[in-house]
Amino acid sequence: MRGARWVHVITVVGTAIAAIGGLWAQAVATYWSQQTAKDQLNQSREDSDREKRQQAAQVTFWVEETNGTPGKIHIVNRSPDAVTQVVTAVSILKSDGEDPPFLLQDTDLRPCGEAVYSATGLEVSRFGRNGAKPMPRLSDSMWQASRLYFIDRNGTPWVRSLTGLTEGEPPLTPPSGVGRKRANSGILIVKDAPQVK
Repeated sequence: MRGARWVHVITVVGTAIAAIGGLWAQAVATYWSQQTAKDQLNQSREDSDREKRQQAAQVTFWVEETNGTPGKIHIVNRSPDAVTQVVTAVSILKSDGEDPPFLLQDTDLRPCGEAVYSATGLEVSRFGRNGAKPMPRLSDSMWQASRLYFIDRNGTPWVRSLTGLTEGEPPLTPPSGVGRKRANSGILIVKDAPQVK
């Protein structure tokens, strides 16, 4: 009789241990299954983001210097599709600070193309003032291209800065407000057509 009890106790304890072990194994499997699904979801998001940014990542700009001073603005589209509503923000740097950027507007940039604008071929037209005047001589003031706005083949607006690429709207209207900041901003008028490659 006693032997039968011990067998029963051992069977019950063994069954309980097996059940606990099974539950623990199932919990571990569930945890790793969730982690795998989470990793797959993150990878899917990264792939989607990479695909969305694929064309925009191939659009860039830089300023070519001559004798240590900026001379030409290069805008490049290395993708096989055109980009539209291309706007480059150019800031004129002065000893007393920086004016709001002037906008160099172009309609589009063809596939695998480059547009090169010479500073001598651009004129400044300030908002709220009549007429245009030549861009300040490079010996008189320094300037830099600071941002490139464009819309990709999917209609997504992008902003390329000196440090990165983000989604964002192009500046289609002059800055709001009145006063010195508005008066000192404007557009760059293309006097001499850019060199297109």
